[in-house]
Amino acid sequence: MALHALRLGHRGERLDEAVAAGAEGLILAVDRFDPERGTRLSTFAWQWIARAMTPPREAPVVELAETPVSGEDLLVGLPEHLAAVVGLRYGLLCEDGVGLTIDEVAEHLGLTRWQVRDREGRGLSHLRNRLARVGRRAPLEEPIPRSSIGRAFDC
Repeated sequence: MALHALRLGHRGERLDEAVAAGAEGLILAVDRFDPERGTRLSTFAWQWIARAMTPPREAPVVELAETPVSGEDLLVGLPEHLAAVVGLRYGLLCEDGVGLTIDEVAEHLGLTRWQVRDREGRGLSHLRNRLARVGRRAPLEEPIPRSSIGRAFDC
């Protein structure tokens, strides 16, 4: 187990913690192992051990713009029929900032419930795609040195 922890990059005190976590993972694997399924215990257990040794991923830090973004700014670039539905559903176009129900939006815009749901889904998909492109466009704080690129793939 220590060798596996070393392969995962644990060193020093973190190595001891990883081995202890791996032992807990092994105990969980033994508890959940079912020999009737035709899998060997070692094959089944390594997944649990590796999962226990791997530290949880930290959520990426997202820096927000210093200037506040209004709801109308978010909707810029969306087709009007989608922006109207998303803006009303999520309160971006409402004075009180409280979104309307599907029935209220349908009545306000003269649409059916199905049309409101469809346009809301397409509008949110547009926004998701736009925001994803902005994230990929964001510059790195420091460029990755060329010499480290080759070493990153040495396994």
